[in-house]
Amino acid sequence: MKFTRKKEDIIKKELELIERKRVIEFEKNDTLALIIAAFTTIFPFLIVALGLFVGIIWFAFLR
Repeated sequence: MKFTRKKEDIIKKELELIERKRVIEFEKNDTLALIIAAFTTIFPFLIVALGLFVGIIWFAFLR
């Protein structure tokens, strides 16, 4: 059948991808680089969100 053949091909590709993910090895400083990248991505958003929150509280209650 045509559809079962496609299913088998998809399953084989998925199993190959899973096996490739297991083989990936990080270098010495990759963890540090990932942490720095996460902080540089998340911190600007957190600063803006906290600034808006503090601004709304200041405007609503302390003004």
